[in-house]
Amino acid sequence: MKLAQLEKTIAIAEARTGRRIKASKQETADSLRGPTVTAVEKLSSEADDLRRKISESRSHEDRARVDATHLIGAHIRGKTASSAWKRIATLKAAQTTQQQQRASYEIALSQVEAELHAASAAEAATVRKAKIAEWHKAASRIETAGADLDRYLDGFNAAVEVIRKEVNNVIVDRGHGPSAETMDVLLRQVVLTRLSGFQFLRLGQPDKRTTGSEVGRGWADSVRGGCRLESGTAAINPARPKPKNGASIAKTPLKPSPILDIDPAEHLEGDDETFRVYDVNEANLALAAASVGPNGETTK
Repeated sequence: MKLAQLEKTIAIAEARTGRRIKASKQETADSLRGPTVTAVEKLSSEADDLRRKISESRSHEDRARVDATHLIGAHIRGKTASSAWKRIATLKAAQTTQQQQRASYEIALSQVEAELHAASAAEAATVRKAKIAEWHKAASRIETAGADLDRYLDGFNAAVEVIRKEVNNVIVDRGHGPSAETMDVLLRQVVLTRLSGFQFLRLGQPDKRTTGSEVGRGWADSVRGGCRLESGTAAINPARPKPKNGASIAKTPLKPSPILDIDPAEHLEGDDETFRVYDVNEANLALAAASVGPNGETTK
């Protein structure tokens, strides 16, 4: 009878295992789709519950064994009635029942742990597969960005060469434009402005933040200004028109300021009545008098 009950318990555990394996595969595949409880979490919870039941069954079995041992000892010492044997038999039966329950729990736990191991491996494989797919995408983006970097740097080199070449051609033809030193300095400021955020390059900070558009626009305006001067469409000094046909421009005589026509020694309205202007000799005498002390000694 005990063997048949144990076989029935094993069959039930195996049937439950088959159902859980199917559910585990489906839930593991859907584990990344949302914050639902995964098969691994369910199996972990079930395994914890079985471990708790095994511990409780072992405690009940130990308690029944201790109680039976105490009754047997008391009966031997003649301190219990003959009915104690019935109590002892009941405790023995309870002990056997707890052993059978614990055995069934342990079998079920071994099955759940096997499922948990398989589900964990499947879930880890699914996560690893998703990560690998994302890493492949990242590798493609990195490769594309590297090609873009080369293309942008090539464009930078080409743009700098065009600027220097065109400005140099204008200067050689005696046009207006920045000097080579000015171009070097400002182009360096453009580069430092754009790349100063990349500390690993160790380029330092620009003395003046500027952009290629600002520099190019300024140099282009300089060249255009030279074009206007060369074509005669621009005035050298807007305030003083350029003479035509060699004619001289009449100079307007400067009018002296009214204050320049006033004698500095003249008494003006509002001055103190004692006001007077000393000449150089009087000033020297006044200074010498002020340098003589009360006893006739000369002070400095």
